Amino acid sequence: MNTNFLQNSEDLKYEYLLILSPEKQSQLSSEIMRIKAHFSDMYGCEKAKHLYPHITLSNFKQHIGMEKKIIRGFDRISAEVSPFQVNLNGFGGFPFKTIYLKVEPAATVPIIKIVKNIRARFGSLLGKSKFYSLTPHLTIARGMRLGQYTQAYNDWEHKPFSGDFYASEMKLLRRHPEEKYELIKSFPFSGIHYKEYIQGSLFQISPVNFYE
Repeated sequence: MNTNFLQNSEDLKYEYLLILSPEKQSQLSSEIMRIKAHFSDMYGCEKAKHLYPHITLSNFKQHIGMEKKIIRGFDRISAEVSPFQVNLNGFGGFPFKTIYLKVEPAATVPIIKIVKNIRARFGSLLGKSKFYSLTPHLTIARGMRLGQYTQAYNDWEHKPFSGDFYASEMKLLRRHPEEKYELIKSFPFSGIHYKEYIQGSLFQISPVNFYE
């Protein structure tokens, strides 16, 4: 028997990350990356400067064979979402591991709605290893040690920060474990009812069966 074909099923899975993010070339992104670099230099949070600014909606592990069905599901979700403003205001933390930029309460409403919609309607497509972010935030540094977190949180807890960006799409990224993420697809927020989305798509795509 050729043991090369007897691969562990986990080895066939990718890690996926679904996010909202400001434009890479925006002033907001540049300012956030400056803060991340400071965390790397001042507190030794090396990963901080390599983590592109984003708000996580969900992350999960799934077989590549499920990717097309997942993309169809996210297409369906995004078609029903209207673009919205995301306002960031001040720093917060998840003791004792993560420091982040807080999302204003009004902006958390549409974000949480997207996440809950994905969980309720297409959660079964995302496999068993999945996470839904129901506390919207933009991470500055994560995986911190206790000393790093304590010092940084004391330094930044009351520092002012405000910024905003226009969320007009969500993005799906993919990677093999321990490798860099690559963008797979962007899902524009169309703000239309799903029946209108289907009617407008009839001449472009076939009817969708998410479990075929």
